[in-house]
Amino acid sequence: MIRSHRRQAIIGLVVALGIIIGNLMFPGLNVAPAFAQAKFKDVNDHWAQACIEELAEKKIISGYYEDGTFRPNRPVSRAEFAAMVRMAFPDAKTVRAPIDFADIPTNYWGFKAIREAYQTGFMSGYSGSIFNPTLNITRWQALVALTSGLKYTPTGVGG
Repeated sequence: MIRSHRRQAIIGLVVALGIIIGNLMFPGLNVAPAFAQAKFKDVNDHWAQACIEELAEKKIISGYYEDGTFRPNRPVSRAEFAAMVRMAFPDAKTVRAPIDFADIPTNYWGFKAIREAYQTGFMSGYSGSIFNPTLNITRWQALVALTSGLKYTPTGVGG
């Protein structure tokens, strides 16, 4: 029973992250339902307001506190996504040894999150030990990252 609840929570988080990432990749497809006052001043009446606020409450995502915004239509970088994955799945098991990405100095703000996202199988680098932390993560890359990190294997697929 506990395992079932944990699985439902993980599926819910994957769906929420998918919705947020989908919105970031395809901002023109927004539908704006009515919500109460938002935690971030720029998500009030945004279709993903409830997800954004719940993920912020759980400290999986954060906004731009200097101006009180979240910027829900702004793209997400690979480093930012690694940070979200680290916060969303703090108990993820290590599945491979760390590597030193040539473009990630140890004093880079996302160094630890990127290293952990790599070690836990959520994210990979590019040829030549490159991570490209400032590159925007695409919708399909985010879904592949979540699928890989969660070791998701579809059932009943195929004919």
